[in-house]
Amino acid sequence: MLFIIIVFGVVLLHEFGHALAARQYGIPKREITLLPIGGLARLEQMPEDPKQELVVALAGAAVNFVLAAGIYVWLAATAAPSALVGHSNRTSRSSKAGASSACLRGRTSLAA
Repeated sequence: MLFIIIVFGVVLLHEFGHALAARQYGIPKREITLLPIGGLARLEQMPEDPKQELVVALAGAAVNFVLAAGIYVWLAATAAPSALVGHSNRTSRSSKAGASSACLRGRTSLAA
């Protein structure tokens, strides 16, 4: 249940990104609708200027990027290093056996 609430919260923030960017250009929103497959920010009209339309379109994605960066920073500050991508304290069995170094030197053999 918590996961569903978080997903809807992220979708709502994404749609608020579109709505707030449109408001910057004087375009009011009619409503924000949340659906099981996403959301929809209904605007009274689309911006006349293509650059403004691009800003409104990219605003939702920018909100997602800021949320992802914030979560990553929070995890980096609070989680164990092994929880982050690219950080591992464990040594795999293949590297213990020397398979990784053999592959790097091109000394692999295929058993028939």
